[in-house]
Amino acid sequence: MRHDNLRDDWKKVAWIDIDEKWFYMRTRKKKKLHNGQKKSKTAIKSKRFIDKAMGLCAVGRPQGDFDGIIGIYRCSEKWQAERNSKFHARGEWYEVDCEVNGEMFRRMVQTKLISDIKRKLLGYDCVYVQMDGARAHVKFWEDLVELGARRRQIDGQKTPIIRFVKQPANSPDTNLLDLCFFRSLAKLVSKKERKFKQGYEGKESFWKHVVQTFHDYHAERTMDRCWRTKSAVVQSILDAQGTNDYELPHGYRVETNCSRTQRRFERRRRVVGAHAELRRCPWSHSLFSAPLSASIKKFKKSQYRVFFVLFNTVMIHKSI
Repeated sequence: MRHDNLRDDWKKVAWIDIDEKWFYMRTRKKKKLHNGQKKSKTAIKSKRFIDKAMGLCAVGRPQGDFDGIIGIYRCSEKWQAERNSKFHARGEWYEVDCEVNGEMFRRMVQTKLISDIKRKLLGYDCVYVQMDGARAHVKFWEDLVELGARRRQIDGQKTPIIRFVKQPANSPDTNLLDLCFFRSLAKLVSKKERKFKQGYEGKESFWKHVVQTFHDYHAERTMDRCWRTKSAVVQSILDAQGTNDYELPHGYRVETNCSRTQRRFERRRRVVGAHAELRRCPWSHSLFSAPLSASIKKFKKSQYRVFFVLFNTVMIHKSI
């Protein structure tokens, strides 16, 4: 962890990242159509003003019985209808998505976030909650610190101490949500976005779809890979002396049980074994009269295709 003010008697410590995001009900996509296939039509009131919903998301690193999912909470205000309409009756209260201010953020953290953390991480000693330094987040910072320091007992176990910390300035890659989680979640949400109509009822159904997609996001193993990627990014930032002139670790392998030389040797061993299996086939002698290494050099493009088809056939039979 970046903070080293940990006590020696703390045995179970968790880390959580939080941030907000707009989820749009329509996103621009490019589709490939076959000859004669008609493009699906989606009617919207305006392409400039597309309905959207904002949510405060909180995820943690999986460990033990904790799967890493804390919750997603809608950032909205309650308005009262002044006149009758096809959506609301006069005097009816309804929710309107809006930007987060300091008072709303403090209320959401106090009533929703802290209660979910204490319920899902019961028995932990301390939980660090990281957020960016937005004005709405730091406006009531002292109140957040005071709320997180309170502990109580539930079913004979103490709730954890919650400490709020700020991520480095101008460094969104140090937050798991900005690094990879939000883009992956938005991709899954957009798969069924065209099933919802524009309007109040459609937005309510769309938000339920966002919440369901969030809870069914990925397996615990995938979530752990996201956190390993964040650790690699943080290490790259440290190698760059803390500046923004660093390269993202492309091609980062999570499961590094063997070295690169061992993986290359294993790959060559499988290819050589497939070549030997191909030589033993009774129908291969008519195709390869000369040794295999010498005959491959004399192949034309069409003969290369025949060789790769036979090679894939042998590999499939070996896997079966």
